[in-house]
Amino acid sequence: MKRFTGLQNKLKKIGEEGCHFLFLMSIIERETKENVDIITFYDTCLSKGWIREDLYVNDALAILEYFTKAGWCRYEAETYKVPLEPSVYVEEVWYNPRTKYTHFRDVSFDTYKNSVTVKEGTLLKYYIYKKAVWL
Repeated sequence: MKRFTGLQNKLKKIGEEGCHFLFLMSIIERETKENVDIITFYDTCLSKGWIREDLYVNDALAILEYFTKAGWCRYEAETYKVPLEPSVYVEEVWYNPRTKYTHFRDVSFDTYKNSVTVKEGTLLKYYIYKKAVWL
């Protein structure tokens, strides 16, 4: 079956380098209140050019807009306010100068347990995603 061809390779790559990708997927699940099929999600994002095979995200807003059917904005910030408003999600961006790796994680959970990048690295900034309200 085509859907399962190379699946282990995809899942391995998602596990190793998919932190930003998985953060976006978590926003979609929280917004739609539905589970997202990771195979379909990956294949759709790759076929539309929103991600590369190495899971580098080319267009986070296009991913969110397509799967939630809503407009989104992303801001970079050094801090953020709590509590968060509805449909606002905060992603931490970490960097480890020793390994030269970057890691993305939600402020309330991490898709990668015991991240060396977080343990040894520096929090660079926050990405704040907000569902757009059109007047």
